[in-house]
Amino acid sequence: MKTIHIGIDLGTTNSAIASFDGEAVSVIPNSFGENLTPSIVRIDRRGNLMVGRQAARYLETDPANTRSEFKRLMGTDVATGFAASGLSLLAEELSARVIMSLLSDASDALGFTPRAAVISTPALFELPQNHATMRAGKIGGLQEVLLIQEPVASAISAGWREDTPGLWLIFDLGGGTLDISLLETREGMLRVMDHSGDNFLGGKDFDNVLADWALDRLRQEYDLPDIKSPSERRALLKLKNACEQAKIELSRAERSAIVIPELCIDGGGNPVDVDLEITRGEFEKLIAPLADRALSICLLVIEHCRVSADEIGRVVFVGGPTMTACIRTRIGEAFGGRIAPGIDPMTAVVRGAALYAATAGLDATPANAGPRPLKGMAVRIEHLPVTSDLEPFVVGRFLPGPGEQLPAAVRMRREDGFTGPDAAVGSEGSFVLQASLQRYCRNVFTLAATDAAGREIPLATPRFAIVHGVSIADPPLSRSVGVALADDSVHVYFPKGTGLPARKTFVHKTVKSVSAGGGGASLSVPIVQGEFYRAHRNCLIGSLEIDAVGRDLPVGSRIEVTLSLDRSGQMHARADIPSTGKTFDNIIHILIPTASLETLEEALKTAESRSDQALKKAFRASDARSARNVNQVPALLVEAKRSLEAACGGDYDAGQRLRRLILEIEGTLDAVDQALEWPELVQEANEKIEVAVYWVSARGTSSEQNLLDQAITEARSAIDSGDALELDRRVKTIRRLTDAAYHRDPRSPFLTFDWYSENIASATDVPRAAALLDEGREHYRQGDADALKSINSKLYTFFPGTEEERKRSFDSGVR
Repeated sequence: MKTIHIGIDLGTTNSAIASFDGEAVSVIPNSFGENLTPSIVRIDRRGNLMVGRQAARYLETDPANTRSEFKRLMGTDVATGFAASGLSLLAEELSARVIMSLLSDASDALGFTPRAAVISTPALFELPQNHATMRAGKIGGLQEVLLIQEPVASAISAGWREDTPGLWLIFDLGGGTLDISLLETREGMLRVMDHSGDNFLGGKDFDNVLADWALDRLRQEYDLPDIKSPSERRALLKLKNACEQAKIELSRAERSAIVIPELCIDGGGNPVDVDLEITRGEFEKLIAPLADRALSICLLVIEHCRVSADEIGRVVFVGGPTMTACIRTRIGEAFGGRIAPGIDPMTAVVRGAALYAATAGLDATPANAGPRPLKGMAVRIEHLPVTSDLEPFVVGRFLPGPGEQLPAAVRMRREDGFTGPDAAVGSEGSFVLQASLQRYCRNVFTLAATDAAGREIPLATPRFAIVHGVSIADPPLSRSVGVALADDSVHVYFPKGTGLPARKTFVHKTVKSVSAGGGGASLSVPIVQGEFYRAHRNCLIGSLEIDAVGRDLPVGSRIEVTLSLDRSGQMHARADIPSTGKTFDNIIHILIPTASLETLEEALKTAESRSDQALKKAFRASDARSARNVNQVPALLVEAKRSLEAACGGDYDAGQRLRRLILEIEGTLDAVDQALEWPELVQEANEKIEVAVYWVSARGTSSEQNLLDQAITEARSAIDSGDALELDRRVKTIRRLTDAAYHRDPRSPFLTFDWYSENIASATDVPRAAALLDEGREHYRQGDADALKSINSKLYTFFPGTEEERKRSFDSGVR
């Protein structure tokens, strides 16, 4: 039996499954003969399950027991209820039912149920969402699951047989998410340069905008109540479905109509006939803000990579919503009309996922499938399953059993008759061969081993295959991952773009004590994902809780934290405490956090007020750049209000979108505040430079003096370019050099002790800090610098960030 590789596109609107046998990629149709299976699940009162097209028939007539668009809730603790059966399922459990249906279709087509598959995810999925996707695959019946980012899968599908080097822009607009990725093909290697996107911008948002337009028209015509209340869910679903059909028609026609006979939208008493005509031009005006957002993300990606639109060789459109005329026009024109031809936007992702499964060597065939191996000597063969190299090396080792002698030589024959030269077998049974591949196909080889007399030795597993095609560089991390510290900053472990897998260990110090038996408060090591400097602006994706440590763990204890990410972006974390020999490796709270509607509404009001204040400050300061940044906020606030309205109507998806929008608004306002504080930042930097020059000149080594000169030059450059983050980094370097030189001065222990004495009120444990100060005063009077240094090092642990900063930073217990 041929090795089969399986890819799954687990979509918001539709899902698909494909196989790759080394020669051709085949999208496997479902029982209706369709390549796409709607991501819809229905559970009736008896607990019977329907998935896909069958379930879709009940979306309008039985919405309380039929669910769709649950992918947008992946990684949350929001359970979707099915009223008739009383069941409630998480998004990952609903997704698992879709995967089961796809695997059943694959079983009918292939003759076996796949055991392993690659599942695609949006590039900007956070780790909790990826974790939930992995769980969905396992619940759905897969033994092995790998993840691949959707735009990478699309690029593989479009270019795995391409020789032409260059830049690719992948514009992946699905039902629920937008992913923009810039990729580069060079020397047969496909590499992601950068990506961005929006987890809440997709075709469904186009439907929602059109539905809002239709509702406004209906309210004006019939004086109707608010259809967005939970009691009108069925009517709203009917309206959205009709809007979706009109949207699809407008991709190929100049006008369409939203037609629904007898729609009950006032409690069911007075149905109205909906018949609203809309032109393509009117629709394009409605979605223009969404199209602008999509284009701006494209331009930001290429700007970040310092390339121009003219350098983009091909644009690949992926996803059904890219058939929208104005989207294709806007994006196409921005990149000179260089659209990659012959790409099916509906199946590009699933095809690429199947090809990636081959690259990763993920065999979907069951262990007992196919004929039994021939009797003969065991041999282990290692090679890349997919490679762009036409002459790759193959290494192996013979494993003779009792009474068997090692071969003297080995060679390999290609299926079409080509035979390579003999290679000698080493004394331990090892060998190296160089294959010769035919381009862009599956090359099947058979090993032939001979003894010293030239007689062939039977081998148990002599056959293997290598596919020639584009190779994939290590998948990149979509967002930075690090540990939130007590001062509300982030210690970044893995910057955005880090190749996976990755593993790092750093040392932290505790900022509060933990009792031996765990009866008191535990200590948290929050793990966050995002690009914001302030920890609380990022997404909390996990937390290591340290409790019951065996013996009392005082403030300032050393903790070694290790974070690791596998190729699918799955996170593992461990905290080692050397003083107790204890290890903690259970991550809790690996969910996308939820908040009550009251909390989100209050946060939105705060963001509005803060936006008004920031705009006034920007104009008073005549800061054009800050004013431009603040002017981005009103559009986000309008979207946030719309999301709040929908969330109040029972739309959990809208609640998640609202949370993310608030974070985005606050992050933008943080940047504005930082820009408005620029004169103060520059003044502070100059003061730090002046102090550094004094101390490093007086007490620094020649190496430190050189490093200071370099840091000052880079700080001046950051000031000239107005780069606040870069200036902040350089000032930190200057401070470290200053501290090193300062502590060489005989007076420094006494000056430091004076500072702790003056700021005792801000200590995390005032009684213990005060006791240390009392102890230190005697050393101070005696002029004992060494003893005072020891006291100061102990006092240091009691002065992390402020209490407010620690609370904001997810109550972090480390610095």
